[in-house]
Amino acid sequence: MLEAITTTNIQRFEEVMPIYITAFPADERRESDQLKKMLTINRMKLMAYMDNGNVVGMLCYWTFRTFTFGEHIAIDRQKKGKGYGSTIMKELLASIETPLLLEVEHPNSEEAVRRIRFYERLGLTLLNYDYMQPSYDGVKPPVSMALMSNKPWDSASLELAVKEVTKTVYVDHY
Repeated sequence: MLEAITTTNIQRFEEVMPIYITAFPADERRESDQLKKMLTINRMKLMAYMDNGNVVGMLCYWTFRTFTFGEHIAIDRQKKGKGYGSTIMKELLASIETPLLLEVEHPNSEEAVRRIRFYERLGLTLLNYDYMQPSYDGVKPPVSMALMSNKPWDSASLELAVKEVTKTVYVDHY
């Protein structure tokens, strides 16, 4: 079950951080203090995935008027392969009314291909778009990534969405 992490249940934040830090390289994530400060932003949702009272995964996504942006999803390394990732994604997709736009690594490694196939099994497709994930702090370099979605996008709408993500998720929240 997904549980929202807020300033009132900060213990969950501390339980999620090791999963987040282990799952993403420094260039692809925020610093802990930066992320903690962002818990008051209404459109940013940081969620813990709970099983029998234990945190086994995490999800961070942003709500926009015409789409939802999936920033991070990760499962505790000890719990991988047990269906938690599929369950988290299915819960997210069932709870949103707008198309999901998700960053993924380019299919340049076996692990990246495996992740893309995972999302494809859930109904997402790789978009034909040159995307650079902006820096999380203005110091770390941008990262070349790919985008996936559960709905088709025309190029103009996708370009507008990427501009909105860049400004809101990255630039406004260094």
